[in-house]
Amino acid sequence: NPELRAGAKRRQLPVGLAYIMTATEKAGFTFDLIDMDIERMTYEELENRLGRKTYDVCAFGCMVTGFRFAKRAAEIIRRTNPRAVIVAGNSVASSIPDLLLDNTEVNVAVMEEGDVTFVELLKAIKAGRSWNGVAGLVFKDRATNAKVTTPERPFIEDLDTIGFPNWDLFDFKKYAEFGNVNVNNF
Repeated sequence: NPELRAGAKRRQLPVGLAYIMTATEKAGFTFDLIDMDIERMTYEELENRLGRKTYDVCAFGCMVTGFRFAKRAAEIIRRTNPRAVIVAGNSVASSIPDLLLDNTEVNVAVMEEGDVTFVELLKAIKAGRSWNGVAGLVFKDRATNAKVTTPERPFIEDLDTIGFPNWDLFDFKKYAEFGNVNVNNF
């Protein structure tokens, strides 16, 4: 979870990321959450943390205005985990996938319904299957380096089917402390 507003007194729980992490957890995948935002982590600290472990997949998401973060984070990931599949989501991926794939180390842009698409992508990676069968992606083919766009993923019609996020994945106490900073006292 990137820190896109360095110095901001308030921090917001990343709701979209929470849904994706919950879906990933429910599908049986283990992961580490690196919450740069709540930890106020620097890029150097990110590099040190990523360098302590080998990851098969590294994923992040941010708004399109965070393109600079996406570029720098992907460079750090590639340097510390050269074999990792780097996945980006949110509007930095869905609004400018070609720019993202052509100008960063990102391998895969998740376009729609990240909580479903990301889990399907992880299953394909784990099974060694082609990513062509995963709807809602734009990616660089690892053999040819050509860009591949898979069919659009239909929107989830009934949001009740995806369940509620597992907020225990986050340091809720820290988010509550940051949230209280801007509460008016009357």
